[in-house]
Amino acid sequence: MRGNLRTVARELHDFPCSSASRTDNARMSWLQSWDTAVFRWINLSLSNSFLDQVMPFFAWNRFFIPAIVVLAVWLVVKGGVRGRVFVAVAFAVIALGDTYVINTLKHTIQRPRPFSGIPDLNLLVGRGSSASMPSSHTSTWFAGAFLAFVYYRKSWRFMYPLAAIIAFSRIYVGAHYPSDVIGGAIFGTGYAAAGVMGLQFLWRRLGRDWFPIWWARMPSLLMPEARRLDGVSPHQPEHSHLVGRDSVEPVDIDRHWLRLGYVLIALIFLVRLAYLASGEIELSEDEAYQWTWSKHLALSYYSKPPLIAYTQYLGTKLWGDTEFGVRFFSPVIAAIVSMLVLRFIGAQA
Repeated sequence: MRGNLRTVARELHDFPCSSASRTDNARMSWLQSWDTAVFRWINLSLSNSFLDQVMPFFAWNRFFIPAIVVLAVWLVVKGGVRGRVFVAVAFAVIALGDTYVINTLKHTIQRPRPFSGIPDLNLLVGRGSSASMPSSHTSTWFAGAFLAFVYYRKSWRFMYPLAAIIAFSRIYVGAHYPSDVIGGAIFGTGYAAAGVMGLQFLWRRLGRDWFPIWWARMPSLLMPEARRLDGVSPHQPEHSHLVGRDSVEPVDIDRHWLRLGYVLIALIFLVRLAYLASGEIELSEDEAYQWTWSKHLALSYYSKPPLIAYTQYLGTKLWGDTEFGVRFFSPVIAAIVSMLVLRFIGAQA
């Protein structure tokens, strides 16, 4: 009887599994085994005292951000039109790409970090709280390498080897599997290409109407130093008589700066929303207290303005009892105030 039950149980176990599903499972198992084997080879077999000192530096160090800021300032000041456009495009593309593409993939895939499944790994950095796939560091550097190549063709000789070293270092220090950095390189290059082409499309479609003077001087974001249209000199005064597709009328350069301010406010607003949605920062004690306070609305509160409670009540009604719901109106109010200040400055100019 026991043997018959085992036979039936084995048949029931095998019945729903088609040959295709077994093949897919075997393939996924092989890929996971390969991923783990390569990770162990890089992280353990290649481990030595020299790389143990060098690789954490490339994986992340406190000089990266200051160096990038200094380089960006230098490009803005000394890099001419191409340098300024490159910095603006790189900031917009990487900020939006990392926030909306990479972070979304991390939350969707939810792959655990190597230290969660390989107890004997050589972990040389802290235990990151975010998911493993794809590698954000790798995607950012490959996105930056691609954008640098678009504007400075010879930069690939430096940027791509540096991006590859950083990708390798993320495996060596135990932070990511090989497939994480491969995915990061692919997705980073992909969103960089899509982002720069999308900005080029918007500039061609909207730049002529919103920023006619700047568009006449630079009709292409991909070639900012290309020959100007209609014989416009790069040294022509900014208060030119250029605008319309069908008419010629004076253009106020202040309107250009006002519209650029709107674009920057919108960009910062989107980045802040995505950052809040990522859940990187937990609620502080004061925020948690205010959230609890908003559950019991009353006009008699005297310790804090009642509007805080009502605002958080509305935010949690819209987005649920989450960090995002509690903080939702913070970037909204900041964007509204920024718009009012910008309008005020524009009216006084």
